[in-house]
Amino acid sequence: MHTCVSQEWVEKNIARLHIASQLPVSKTHVVGAGGHKSPNIKNQLLIRMKILHAEFLINCLVVKGLIKPIIIGMQTLAQMKATIHIADGSLSFCDGDGKPFKVLYNSNNNECNDEHGPTNVTFIDVQSLNMSPVFKTTLSGEQWNRFHVLVNSFKGVFSDLPGRLRDFEYELRVSPQITNFKARHYPVPVHLRDRVRAEIERMQEIGVLEKCHSSFINPLRIVHKQDGSLRLCLDARNLNQYLLDEPEGPPGLDNVFAMFQGAQVFTSFDLTNSFWQVPLAKSSRKYTAFLFENQVFAFKVVPFGLKSSTSALLRALGDLFPLESATFCLRFVDEILIFSQSLEDHFHHIEFVLRMFSDNGLTIKLGKTQWLKAEVKFLGYILSGEGLKADPERVQAILEYECPKNLKQLRAFIGFINFYRRFQPNLASLVEPLTYLLKKGIRWVWTEEMQNSFEKIKQAFAEHVKLCLPVMNRTFYLSTDASGKSVAAHLYQIDEEGSPYPIAFVSRLLNEHERRYSISELELLAIHFGINKFRMWLQGTKFVVRTDHRALEHLQTSVLNSPRLSRLILSLQEFNYKIEYVPGNQNEIADCLSRFTSRLSNDPPDPGIPIFIIQDSPEIQEIFENFSNLQRSDSRLRYIRERVGKGGIILRSYRLQEEILYHLVRERWKIEIPSSVVDKLILYVHNKFLHSGVKKTLHILKESFTFKSLRKRTRALIKSCNICQRVKGGTYLHAPALSVPSDSPRNLVAIDFYGPLPETPNRFKFIIVVLDIATKFVRLYPVIKASGAAVLDCLLLDYMPRYGQIRKVMVDNGTQFTSALWRSKLRIANIECTHIAIRHPSANPAERYMKSLGQYMRVALFHRPHDQWHLMLPHIEECFNDSYHTSTQAIPSELFLGRRVEREWDSYFPVNIDRILTPELLSQEIAAATGEARRQSQLRARQEDNIHKSFTEFGEGDLVWIRARNISSPSARIFHKFLPQYIGPYIILRTFGNGSYLLGTRSNNIVKGVYNVTHLKKYHPPVTA
Repeated sequence: MHTCVSQEWVEKNIARLHIASQLPVSKTHVVGAGGHKSPNIKNQLLIRMKILHAEFLINCLVVKGLIKPIIIGMQTLAQMKATIHIADGSLSFCDGDGKPFKVLYNSNNNECNDEHGPTNVTFIDVQSLNMSPVFKTTLSGEQWNRFHVLVNSFKGVFSDLPGRLRDFEYELRVSPQITNFKARHYPVPVHLRDRVRAEIERMQEIGVLEKCHSSFINPLRIVHKQDGSLRLCLDARNLNQYLLDEPEGPPGLDNVFAMFQGAQVFTSFDLTNSFWQVPLAKSSRKYTAFLFENQVFAFKVVPFGLKSSTSALLRALGDLFPLESATFCLRFVDEILIFSQSLEDHFHHIEFVLRMFSDNGLTIKLGKTQWLKAEVKFLGYILSGEGLKADPERVQAILEYECPKNLKQLRAFIGFINFYRRFQPNLASLVEPLTYLLKKGIRWVWTEEMQNSFEKIKQAFAEHVKLCLPVMNRTFYLSTDASGKSVAAHLYQIDEEGSPYPIAFVSRLLNEHERRYSISELELLAIHFGINKFRMWLQGTKFVVRTDHRALEHLQTSVLNSPRLSRLILSLQEFNYKIEYVPGNQNEIADCLSRFTSRLSNDPPDPGIPIFIIQDSPEIQEIFENFSNLQRSDSRLRYIRERVGKGGIILRSYRLQEEILYHLVRERWKIEIPSSVVDKLILYVHNKFLHSGVKKTLHILKESFTFKSLRKRTRALIKSCNICQRVKGGTYLHAPALSVPSDSPRNLVAIDFYGPLPETPNRFKFIIVVLDIATKFVRLYPVIKASGAAVLDCLLLDYMPRYGQIRKVMVDNGTQFTSALWRSKLRIANIECTHIAIRHPSANPAERYMKSLGQYMRVALFHRPHDQWHLMLPHIEECFNDSYHTSTQAIPSELFLGRRVEREWDSYFPVNIDRILTPELLSQEIAAATGEARRQSQLRARQEDNIHKSFTEFGEGDLVWIRARNISSPSARIFHKFLPQYIGPYIILRTFGNGSYLLGTRSNNIVKGVYNVTHLKKYHPPVTA
């Protein structure tokens, strides 16, 4: 008759209880229904109890050892005016206003009776569920009560363990050509075997796995989840080749989204381990077998990883839901969305779906359920009563685009927005001020008008950009790209007119560990990132992945030796996709997003190669920003600035512009370098261009700067450069090499191979060197094999589409360039072919670049593993093409591309060089360059005839370098050609009359040995300021 509460429960929850008062009790016992007598009761409590929205004051006896936290007595039930309904296991109450309401106290009739079914939730507090704040504050007491009864009536549906669909089994449709296979299994690490064994036992207990006998053995992969647990995955690549395509696919969203008009309330469900809830027919289980500790296990349910897994789930759910449910319920793979026009209808619709799941043994993740939402995130959209709108996170990358700082970034931005110009009718007028900088020969000057135009474009793009709804019967295209610090993906489709329209785009920064990935691993990571971001559209349909990394084309059929590549491709095997290669200039959106996202990072520059990553140096940036103050601190320049600024004696050869002092040198205004930073500026250019020589360094500096003894200082600094002395060889005598005549770009292109080199993670072993004879413009292509087919791919798929038609190529007499394939492809492409003299490789102009290429490689890889040489090629190309060529006395990229090279200091100082490369001027410069090249060639030939070989003599105490005997070590990732050519320095201890010298260490004169002068080179100590 009395209400009792457990003493242990009260002590544990004393802080949470609302106790109105506490009174002592003497000589009191309670007797249970079984006749058991309780210990003496010493206290009774007056507790304020809240049931849904109603509050009651209940007098409770505190009983020690009570089997339940609280047992409500008949007196309390009478006080509440309660009625017990045995049929549905509920209680009816009346609140303080006399309004009745109902709660559930028992739901055994709704429990899951499957032998492997989930453990039921004892009670669900509906007020703690993920609900819209609007409905939380507006629901009436009766609505709260109804919602509570509804959810708890089907509490057996909510579980973290997968249910099992009744009266349905999925049978795999296998090709008749299937044969027994036993793929090589991956060894399980010893320290993980106990955990793997326990996970297999757990999967057996919940009915996911069983022991079997099968002749179809798939590899087992162990994946570490974020919470530290293990996931056992089936590497089903062999099996997927024999599975037939299923007709089931996700519904067409273009028609489905029209149903949302007028919907005011939404609820979404997420199935627990959705595929594991679909039983697999016994005849199909043998195909899913794997081996562990000499025992064969197979899946009793549809496993993750099969390309038909999505079709199996869709077919199973399709048999459950009647057609009329489509007016209020959308099923998209494992996500269920319920939408209604009123709350009353919504309760009915939720009950219909939950009853459907309960009757058929399915379970839902309670933590991922969204209840009674005014707007809900579903499939990347925000759904509300007002309609459909894009998720703001998907356009955030565009809205945060930084202002372009050079021509390359501007072209990337304009290419990005032009890709979506069909959604912006006024885009042409908005972008017009920016296109001025794209004209040939125009110097980079970012004006206020251009800044305003840039901001207007971003604002218009933010307000009017349209992320289209996908059409499910059209092919999806996923464009991906990876840069050194980020990955990006762009999902789109193509309409009837052949124009692409965007669906969504995403990008993210790489973490510290991911930035160490190889190129192939980064590009595959971008694909993995994009597919998982857009899995709601891509899962269950066939789509195309487009990447600018050709090596990934054969990823699904190649042997995977990299564990990281294996893990990434394994996680994508449930998707049905094809990888296509597209050149980088056609992959603008993903490329632009990945490059832009990397600029959002606040991480410091990569310290991997301090030799040439100087453009990110804060010190040089500070010099350029404070150049005016540095000129003032120089006594000589300060004197000149004062005379020019006061307007006294007119100095015609000097002028001040925006507080920067210029000096007129040979009819060109150049910036005066303060003596305090001249060494830093020389070394900056020298290091940036991979330790370029004196002439190239001087030419680059003299474009914009002047100093009274710049040549002398440059020669002294470079001569004493420690790295240059170690990696650069001495001067050798060669036969005269005359210039090959060519008078225009792409008129004659020389081609040669450099290699073999240490194999990179991408399996590259050779470099194809493509040299334009007229302009000396160089392209370097890493390839796997030195074949004619590889050269044809580079020429026909990249070089010619990017730069234009080639008239003639010059090659050697290797079999690659004499095959029928080579001749036929060149004939189709309208390219002539000429061969150099037999057994005379130096006649090929491209061959002459091999020494410089090796020198650049040694510098670039000075602090890097040698199998990463392919990462250095873009920078080496820049060193070849953006610095002065000694034979033409011109910059190759300017002659070949018809644009002036941008230097890092151009954005800091006013325009001081008028160099507009009009077509007429460009043709004149090319003619002058080719003439100069012929003159230099003839001059070198005469010098070779008159030169006399002589050797340097050294004296005791001199410091010298010793030529190194380098040996390759694949295990240490070392290649002998990329090692420094000299070691030391060592001191000469004694001289002999026959050109031999006794050498020793500098510190303690320990004898190194006797060396001939031909193996020695003079050491130049560092130059002091």
